[in-house]
Amino acid sequence: MKALALALAVTLVLIKREDKITELQVAVPVKVSYPDDRVLVSPPVDKVQVKLQGRYADIKGVTAEEQPALEVNLSGFEGEQFVFEPSALKLPPGLEVKDIKPPVMVVAFEPRKQAMVPIVPRVEGEPDPGFKVLRVSVEPNTVVVEGAASAVDKLERVETSLVALTGRSRSIRLPVSLATPPKYVTFVDGSQQYFASVEIEERREARRFPEQPILVRNVPEGTPGYEVSPPTVDVTLEGPVRLLNALDPAALAPYVDVAEARPGKRILKSQRVVIEPPPGLVFQALEPNRVTLLRREPPPPDAGTDGGADAEDAGAPDE
Repeated sequence: MKALALALAVTLVLIKREDKITELQVAVPVKVSYPDDRVLVSPPVDKVQVKLQGRYADIKGVTAEEQPALEVNLSGFEGEQFVFEPSALKLPPGLEVKDIKPPVMVVAFEPRKQAMVPIVPRVEGEPDPGFKVLRVSVEPNTVVVEGAASAVDKLERVETSLVALTGRSRSIRLPVSLATPPKYVTFVDGSQQYFASVEIEERREARRFPEQPILVRNVPEGTPGYEVSPPTVDVTLEGPVRLLNALDPAALAPYVDVAEARPGKRILKSQRVVIEPPPGLVFQALEPNRVTLLRREPPPPDAGTDGGADAEDAGAPDE
């Protein structure tokens, strides 16, 4: 008898609990849809907090997670605020919505627009000394974007990921990505690959090597040689800075060749100065490029010999 009374009491308690009015707060995801020709530029609401009330028997099966999405269709909506109506929630029967937070969603649209925007490489650093960057280009060099009209109109260019130039001494082609587009703008083809091409060449310059001594080649044997006037020449060469920096000026050795000079002539005028530039360098200028040669006097005769007048005819100077 006591056992029966206890069972009856427990049953009454359970029945009473099942009928007890209970509250539960759940997070409900919000799924917003709108026409493709418009862009939502107001902050979207991705979920709402909903306070439910009902009998414990009805509410106990509702979990705080995995609630059906609240679907919001804004097609044709022209207002500034969308009100979340309790009737739009998918709830078990017997439950009442006591509160929704936030109660409304601000709505602002802009027309959707497409545009083709140039891609600009983002570079950093300098190449190896002695080299210079001719150009940095991107392929493809444009990208199609779409989004809110005002944001698309302000977008003048899209930068790439960083292209490091520091220490480079040769041309290179490497894959790059695009910077994240601004808010309310997307790339139409997000799978497109992009490549940056860096063209590098040796830095070249013209350099002057002043006062280089002029040599005389092919002087006939037995002759005392020549004096050169002026005795030096300024040499200008053009080529890679690397080679110019490594050049020993003594290796330039500008010269005058007298192999074809007329025998007996004491003064040789307007003799061409010749230079053979080192490999990789190009001759640009000699100042002066012609000089005068004066044959040296022979040594005085030994004592006791007849040192008569020099009968050699100096002749007319070469022109």
